[in-house]
Amino acid sequence: MKLSEIPSALQTARDAGLSVYIKGPPGNGKTAIVRQFADANDMKLIHIHAPLTDLLDIKGVISTKEDKAQFLPLSIWPEETDDPVVVLIDELPQCVPAIQNAFSQLLIDKQMGDIKLPEGSIVIATGNRKEDRAATNNMPSHVTNRVMHLEVDRNSEDFFDYAKRNGFESSIIAFLRFKPDCVYTFDAKNNQDPYATYRSWEFVDRVLKTEPDEILLPEVLRGLVGDAAREFIAFRHLCADLPDLEQLLKRPDTFEVPRNTGMLYALATGLAKHVNKDTVSNYFKLVSQMPTEFSVLSVRDARDSFPEIKRHKDFGVWSKANIDIIM
Repeated sequence: MKLSEIPSALQTARDAGLSVYIKGPPGNGKTAIVRQFADANDMKLIHIHAPLTDLLDIKGVISTKEDKAQFLPLSIWPEETDDPVVVLIDELPQCVPAIQNAFSQLLIDKQMGDIKLPEGSIVIATGNRKEDRAATNNMPSHVTNRVMHLEVDRNSEDFFDYAKRNGFESSIIAFLRFKPDCVYTFDAKNNQDPYATYRSWEFVDRVLKTEPDEILLPEVLRGLVGDAAREFIAFRHLCADLPDLEQLLKRPDTFEVPRNTGMLYALATGLAKHVNKDTVSNYFKLVSQMPTEFSVLSVRDARDSFPEIKRHKDFGVWSKANIDIIM
C-alpha cells in the first residue's frame, strides 16, 4: 500500500472500531503518517515508544486505598469521558514478548487494566518487517489475528509529494528524481553504516536550512545518508551553474535549454517553486521550451505550489499542447 493511501485506511479502521498494525522498512514514514492522521482529525496523539517502555509505564504506579492495592494510571492516559485519541505504539515488534502482551489488551479491546479509551479512539502500532533484520520479535498470535495489517510500500512519488508539502529544499527533490536509486539505500545485510531513507533525507533538509559550512557538508551529510551524500554534493555543484531563477522568470528571452539531464531536473523543480501571479506568464514561456517530460514534471509541481495556475489562460494553451502526455 502506498504511504498516501494509509490515512484513508486508518479512517476505515477507526470507523469499524479496529486497531491497526502498520509495518514496512525502516525510515519510510510510518510514524509521520500517524502523526499527520491525528492532526488531520484534530485528535490528541499519545505516542509510546514501545522498546523503551516497561510494565510500570503501562500499568501505572501502585498505591493503596482503604487497605487495598491498586494501580494509578499515568497522566498520559485520558479519561473515558474525554475526546477520542490516537494511541501510537511505535516499534512494537522490538519489544520483548512480555511488553507486547501488556499492550495486547489495548490493541484488542482499547482498554488496559482500569484504563479505558474514550469512544471513537484508535490504537495504531508500527514496526519493521522481519526481513529488515531490525531487532524485531514475533508478534503474539492472538494480537496478529485481531488487528488490521497495513504494509507500506516504498514509493518515491509519495516521498516527493511529502517533501513538496513540507517545503524541502528543491535541490533534494531534483536530485532524487534524477537519481531515484538514492531515495532509499537500506540494506538489511549492512545496516550499521548510515543509509538513505525518507526520514534521513528529511534530516538532510533540516541541515541545509541551517546554512552549514560547505567544507563540512560532505561528511555531515554522509553521516545521514551514507554514500548517497557524495552524489548529492556533486549534483549541488552542478546546479550552481544554473542561472538565477528569479532573474530568468523576469527575462525568459535569455533562456538557453540545458543539455544536462541533472540540470533539467533542477530547473524544472526550482522554477515550479517560484511561480506566482506575477511570474506565471513568463513561467510558461520557459517550460514550453523544455523537453516535454520536464515541462510536465515542472507544471505538475507548480500546480501544487500555486493552485491558481490552473485558471490561467496560458495553462489551457499548454495543456492542449501536451494533452497526449497528460492523458
